[in-house]
Amino acid sequence: MTWALSEGLIMQTGVIHGTGMAFLGAEVRVVAPVLEGDTLTVEIEVADKRETKKPDRGIVTYRHRVLNQRGELVLEAKVQRMIRRAAS
Repeated sequence: MTWALSEGLIMQTGVIHGTGMAFLGAEVRVVAPVLEGDTLTVEIEVADKRETKKPDRGIVTYRHRVLNQRGELVLEAKVQRMIRRAAS
């Protein structure tokens, strides 16, 4: 449930809106429980990016950190997505 909520929060930011082409996978690690009434914050960092053979897309690896209202880490993930590239 925490993972689903964090993905929803990320989608609401618009960071990958219109550019996301495919979800390629994730490594998710649950660090601590999330309880009813907790407030979650998601931090996103671009960890890596690489071109593909097709010039209109690339692979971006993100690191997600989900924190509760006390700033405690509750979930972390390494996520790979295929992202549309800007025309050069």
